[in-house]
Amino acid sequence: MPPRQRRGRAAGDAASSPSRSPPPPPRSAAAGGGTPATWAAATAASLALLAYATMTFHTAFPITSLEITMDRDQALQSAAALADEYSLRPAVADDGVRQAVDFESADDVQVFVELDHGLQTWFKMLQRAELPSFSPYYWIIRHFREGDIAETEIFFNPLGDALGFSQKLPESEPGAALSEEDARAVAVALVTSDQGRTRWSVDLERYTEVEHLAEDRTGGRRDHSFTFELKDEAITVPLGMAPGTS
Repeated sequence: MPPRQRRGRAAGDAASSPSRSPPPPPRSAAAGGGTPATWAAATAASLALLAYATMTFHTAFPITSLEITMDRDQALQSAAALADEYSLRPAVADDGVRQAVDFESADDVQVFVELDHGLQTWFKMLQRAELPSFSPYYWIIRHFREGDIAETEIFFNPLGDALGFSQKLPESEPGAALSEEDARAVAVALVTSDQGRTRWSVDLERYTEVEHLAEDRTGGRRDHSFTFELKDEAITVPLGMAPGTS
């Protein structure tokens, strides 16, 4: 008997052999991260941006070099001396009277100046204040006694110059009921007397009075408030309180 031909085997072997995938496309130079010329251009652009940022950083984000010659202890001592000089209550020497001190910035003035005149105007004010009674940064010393309404706040610039003070008194605190004219004379004398010119360095000739307020208290005292405005720059400047007013 002739041998049987195994035709299906060959066909099956051919059908079961794995198919071949087409070869991958050639890899371009760009897919590998760029040519040397591209990297050189990117590096040059980065260096140019870095140089520009360095040159304009202080314009976008001004940095102030602040000179502070009055330290915390000096601020406390000077505040006690000024309170004694103007008979401000409560007196530091009284029983239970405490002092609190802080170094602050004029954030409300900064917001106003930056919104109305720009950041650079505020930066110039930090470098050179035009007004002796204003400082962007200042010491504030509070004299108080727990449970008492009466308290005093005294302000100094970083160099130790007095900027002003405020005094809070109880409604029932007795005191003078001065007329507007007499109260104005007391307030003006505060800064125009020999002692006042030395202490406050304010030239009232540069200011115009723009507002006067008076309020009678339950203890028989009449409190007066005078607001003066700088003639050429229209900036309201607090002049502090005279003894007998609040």
